[in-house]
Amino acid sequence: MIRTIEIGRTFHVEAHEPHVLEQDLNYAVDTARQHAVQSGLHGILVTRHGYTNFTVAVSTEVPYGETHERHGPALSVWNPPATEQSSS
Repeated sequence: MIRTIEIGRTFHVEAHEPHVLEQDLNYAVDTARQHAVQSGLHGILVTRHGYTNFTVAVSTEVPYGETHERHGPALSVWNPPATEQSSS
């Protein structure tokens, strides 16, 4: 499941099936990358909150044209409001 945190810029991805997780992460990264390319200033940061929970965001911490991954706080500490979005 992909939840939009900030339209085109930040997404929360959660899935328990590996193939669904990969598909949803790819969709979120591709969508964020499209936004990053439009601005031409920032890269993509993928933060792992657990085995099944990730945040994908356009980030000022990442140079333009790059995608970085990091481990973040456990998701139980962070529960953003969001809207659901289909990756199909």
